[in-house]
Amino acid sequence: MEYMDTVITRLSEIESAAVRISEDAVLQKKEIAEEYEKKTQEFDREIDAQTGEQLEQLRRELKEKAARELEEMRQTTQEVLDGLEKEYDQEHKAIVEQLLKKMIGE
Repeated sequence: MEYMDTVITRLSEIESAAVRISEDAVLQKKEIAEEYEKKTQEFDREIDAQTGEQLEQLRRELKEKAARELEEMRQTTQEVLDGLEKEYDQEHKAIVEQLLKKMIGE
């Protein structure tokens, strides 16, 4: 009978140890899951920050490019207007005479 008590006691100890191991495993699993979640959130924040920086840089570059192109268009337009004004100043008398002749039928 003493042998049976010893076996039962040992089985009870083994079962208690198994329960502790199982509980420890559950806690470790929970800790690992929490750590994984924290790392995932940190990674997401880093990616969001990097993406935001890249988008901001692209916006700045596009804005600068648009400003340069607009300035080039202004300069080109001004050059055309200056040319037209110069041509008009030089030849407006001849143009007026031609128009007048056409109007009166000469």
